[in-house]
Amino acid sequence: MSAPFLLGADPWWLYILIGMGFGIALEASGFGDSRKIAGQFYFRENTVMKVMFTAIVVCMLLLHLFAALGIIDLELVFINPTYLWPGIVGGLLMGVGFIIGGYCPGTSVVSMATGKVDGALFFLGIGTGAWLFGETVPLWEPWWHSSYLGRFTLYDWLGVDAGVVVIAVVLLAIAFFTVAELIRSKAYGVPFKIKPLHAGYASAGLVVAVAVALIGQPNLEKRWEFVAERHLPRLQKGEVAVEPAELMDLMHKDTVKLVVLDVRPEADWNVFHLADARHLPLESFESARKQLEAFGGDTVVVAVSNGERLAKRAWQLLVAAGVPNAYYLQGGLNNWLEHYGQGLEKIKVEDEEKLAFKFRSAVGANHPAANPELHHGAKLSYKPKVKLRKRIKAAGGCG
Repeated sequence: MSAPFLLGADPWWLYILIGMGFGIALEASGFGDSRKIAGQFYFRENTVMKVMFTAIVVCMLLLHLFAALGIIDLELVFINPTYLWPGIVGGLLMGVGFIIGGYCPGTSVVSMATGKVDGALFFLGIGTGAWLFGETVPLWEPWWHSSYLGRFTLYDWLGVDAGVVVIAVVLLAIAFFTVAELIRSKAYGVPFKIKPLHAGYASAGLVVAVAVALIGQPNLEKRWEFVAERHLPRLQKGEVAVEPAELMDLMHKDTVKLVVLDVRPEADWNVFHLADARHLPLESFESARKQLEAFGGDTVVVAVSNGERLAKRAWQLLVAAGVPNAYYLQGGLNNWLEHYGQGLEKIKVEDEEKLAFKFRSAVGANHPAANPELHHGAKLSYKPKVKLRKRIKAAGGCG
């Protein structure tokens, strides 16, 4: 994936250009006039709703279209984390301030920049309020961080495909625009007329929304196809293959947060698995996508199977999910038991993904080989492969 675009370590000039463009767009739309903004709440003016809703719809359509085509990775796009009740209360306060003062923080800056006194006073009030909040936030900080839902989208909430929500939001925008103009027409005698150009824009938006729904958002399999060219050489060179001795060292290190993902079928998992391993078969990766995406830069994730085939595939899906420190066990559990499965009978298997050691019963993690003592690995030398890599942090938001 080639976007979001990383244009150097610190493209300060880009920030300036974006800020200038944003300010010009707000002023050109009339957002520097409190009468135009406040008029929205009395249905005299629909400019604010049209501009903001249009911006939301265009951004949503292009983001999801580019994500569907593999041009952009939505996981790298910042989405404000949801704190439900603080967000609701904050929205109410914002709305009251909006209708009384006629500005929001951004539009007050636009107004002040054009020399309007009311905008400057509103901005002064915002600064004072922000300072007071910062000084008193310890008094309600537990509540401020309550009802945390993280990165929570409409399709997460509704449990539907992203394409369904994209179409619904476009239809909602068209309905809002139409109803708002009808109310304005009835209340103030303004002629109501649907312009062909506007109808064309609405139709184009619907076409793109339907295209987004039909193409669909990429699953982990598809996302791997997008990033394979960049990451496959690491797999082919063995840079992500962790030897049994290194994995055992990691299991006994308190300074490393280790997650061992056992991707084998449940029957093999029941027979034997490593201590503290998590069972996540390959077919369950997509449904557990949110859990995988939550693994941060402080976590080492090692995929294990009986051999390497399933573990390598799991590694690919982990990379597709954006896991920064993904590895797999070299030679699989068969190689692990070769070193630490003393007393176990080795059997001949045709498929590397079959367990090559015989257990008298299903022991799970109740076997010495599931968590060998560290001194067993002292005789084994290995080339360290694990290097903690931080996930690229998505950041942004509206001030």
